[in-house]
Amino acid sequence: MFWNRRKSSMGAIGIDFRADEIRLAQVKMQGSELRVMGAALELLQPTRQFESSSASNEVAASSAIEAVALTPRLQTAITHGGFTGRECVLSVPPDKLFIQSVRLPRMSDNELQQAVKWEAAQRLGCSHQDLLVDYIATGASVTGPNNREEIILVAVRQEEVMPWVQATIDAGLKPVAVDANFGGLSRVLSQTARRTSDVCQVRMVVEVGLKQTTVVILRGDRIAFCKQLAIGGMHFDQAVADHLELDGHAAGELRRGCAQDVTDSVVEPATRRAIFEAVRPHFSELVKEIVLCLRYYGVTFRGLPPKHLIMTGLDGLDVKLMEMISSACKTQVEFDDEKGTLAALLEPIRVHLNREPGPAARWAVACGLSLRKLWNRSRIADPSRSGRRAA
Repeated sequence: MFWNRRKSSMGAIGIDFRADEIRLAQVKMQGSELRVMGAALELLQPTRQFESSSASNEVAASSAIEAVALTPRLQTAITHGGFTGRECVLSVPPDKLFIQSVRLPRMSDNELQQAVKWEAAQRLGCSHQDLLVDYIATGASVTGPNNREEIILVAVRQEEVMPWVQATIDAGLKPVAVDANFGGLSRVLSQTARRTSDVCQVRMVVEVGLKQTTVVILRGDRIAFCKQLAIGGMHFDQAVADHLELDGHAAGELRRGCAQDVTDSVVEPATRRAIFEAVRPHFSELVKEIVLCLRYYGVTFRGLPPKHLIMTGLDGLDVKLMEMISSACKTQVEFDDEKGTLAALLEPIRVHLNREPGPAARWAVACGLSLRKLWNRSRIADPSRSGRRAA
């Protein structure tokens, strides 16, 4: 998204940096199917545990994580991951990104690129020289005397990016692009929605991460809407920890263990009910925000509503949350796309890791980052201009 050097016939190594772990994957296209060529997972410290209702503790935890020597972790991952080549596409932790839908007058691409830099600098209160800025042309126009168009502004402070980029270089890798997590996510879930006729296929993707949730609405393979919500897995875990008087790590393990299998007899029904009651307020708030995203999309595009909603992310695979979203949005909710793209990736990832990789949704972004170099980027959101595309 932010910069890109060249393309290759082989997928790069996708590196999904998160606050608590590094996920690496490399894929290639085999016919119409994705094939995993390499995978690695490095866990970072501290864990998800943090003191409730203290923003300073969250900041301290984040700083501690970033102080971890990332280069040795990456070197270990590369050694054991079965990867080919050294080119990589990386994404910084999502909480470092600034994402905002803005409406600007129609202008040339060069003018728009300059305009979004100044817009981002103004909104973030810093010099545009301190930022990496890009934009996504959504294709939405606002009728009126100013003839405005809606774009998605994406920015990150250079000081937030360079430690991650430098770590990959020091590990012997060659970063060829810096992307956003939602770019990789959208790409891997759009393998069967890339034809011009597929623009009528509208899907919403909700990735629930550690610190926040990313909501993306896709028209075919094109991003029409993106927003980050300040609700994530650590908020769920802390609610369970407070309610059941557990530490954050134990609460998270218990919550995720109950999330998908509601018939698991290992956990007593009373404990399941207590977990749900603890997370219900956060679930309700998240559902309310998702509904608002749908309404905004409906007003802006005045087109077909999403055909279905895809839940993903390590903390997004909760049956109760899925039911609440489905009821509020009156939309079919799934844990994967209709082709089972993510599920098909899981077994080869398990082979490369030589251990359980967790849910397939954990690997969506890393695989999508790897796909960046394989995608035909000639199609654009608005045929009348050469605007950017996120995926």
